[in-house]
Amino acid sequence: MPETMMIEIKGGQATCLYSDMIPLQELGEMTVERVSEIDFNHETQLWEVWPVGRWRENDKGESVARRTPLFMNKSRSVCIEWEKENYNLLLKFRV
Repeated sequence: MPETMMIEIKGGQATCLYSDMIPLQELGEMTVERVSEIDFNHETQLWEVWPVGRWRENDKGESVARRTPLFMNKSRSVCIEWEKENYNLLLKFRV
């Protein structure tokens, strides 16, 4: 994991990958939103990183999942590291 943390401030709001490195709660009230989920797939026996908005409606109004996860690995720790390294990519999937 990088030793630095990027914080982007727009209109008085900070967007960042949360870490205990900086006591963000001291700046005021926090709102925390996940940009990804890490789930275990019992069929493949792999951990999968999915964007939070992975469920979408098809043209029939049915809820369907995206076809493939963003990343997969047998190690959950590796998936967490991938999540940290690809934070900006994950923000693009946020709905």
